[in-house]
Amino acid sequence: MQKLSFFTSISSYYSISDISMLLQFSDQSYFTSSFKKFTGLTPSQYHKKPQN
Repeated sequence: MQKLSFFTSISSYYSISDISMLLQFSDQSYFTSSFKKFTGLTPSQYHKKPQN
């Protein structure tokens, strides 16, 4: 959950590739699939979703 909060706070400034490296994922594909398993959305879909 902490990493998801981090993603939300920086997703406007960095690319998905940069964020996956910052979060120490081995590659962007693994980050994207892990993110989707956790949230049900890809990082791009999550970023576009209106935040409460």
